[in-house]
Amino acid sequence: MAKKERGKIITLELFEEMINKLESGSQEEALLCLLYITGCRISEALMLKISDVTIDGEDIAINIPTLKTRKHIKYSYRTLFIGKNTPYLKTFIRYISNNTPADVFTGKIFGINRFQAWNIITRVSNNQFTCHDLRHSRATILAEKGYTAFQLQAWFGWRRMDMAERYVKLSLIAREVIKQMKDNIL
Repeated sequence: MAKKERGKIITLELFEEMINKLESGSQEEALLCLLYITGCRISEALMLKISDVTIDGEDIAINIPTLKTRKHIKYSYRTLFIGKNTPYLKTFIRYISNNTPADVFTGKIFGINRFQAWNIITRVSNNQFTCHDLRHSRATILAEKGYTAFQLQAWFGWRRMDMAERYVKLSLIAREVIKQMKDNIL
């Protein structure tokens, strides 16, 4: 069994390889697409209800239940607005549009537990990645796109700014290294 690589980013190409191992239109495919698109925690994704998702044409707003907030609050929500050109968004929209909630009493979209979800991602990644790697990858991708620490903190629901600042700093370092490499080549 191969050992997981820490800190490796799941690129769109790697994600494509993983998602192609799943049945098209399946709950597993929709869950992985949601995790890759939003970077939400697995526990947050599994709490998601149909009523938390608003589809406006091809765009979507998702009210993510933020479970790691204050101890005296059960959970709060943060809203993520996701544009129609986001890769794999249509896969997730198609799934929730064509399927009844996994739990008709609560309206939850997914009918699996977090251990089953972890098994899905480790299986399709040949034991190279975990669900949290999808979160790490989304944070890295957004930082590389120029999101500020404040925007990252709001997107991921982090209580403290230092986690968001870490991604922004690493992104700035990576950009500088790439610039220096290009300058040395030219």
